[in-house]
Amino acid sequence: MQCKYLSLVFLNLRSKLQVLLALLELLEGAVTELGAAGGEAAAGISLLNPVVLGVTATVVAGAAVWEIWGKKAYESQQRTNKWGSDVGQQADSALTKFQGFSSKAGSSLTDFEKG
Repeated sequence: MQCKYLSLVFLNLRSKLQVLLALLELLEGAVTELGAAGGEAAAGISLLNPVVLGVTATVVAGAAVWEIWGKKAYESQQRTNKWGSDVGQQADSALTKFQGFSSKAGSSLTDFEKG
């Protein structure tokens, strides 16, 4: 009788272990799928890094080009518009002072004539 009882216990245990094994295999499949999805997400993020780095490098390069050549070219263009040709920064300063002196001298002579 005990042997029959133990046999039933082992059969019951065996069926429960088979169910547990099936659940573990299902869980293993789910974890594998989740890992693959995580790997794909990580690959997407790693694809984003070169893009972000490329955009950042382009912005930094553009700012550097503006600082090195762009400002000077813009200032040169402003002086060219003012004097007809690029006269350089020091000459621009001297010409601006002379222009102010000339305007004041002209006004003073006109006032003296009317006087």
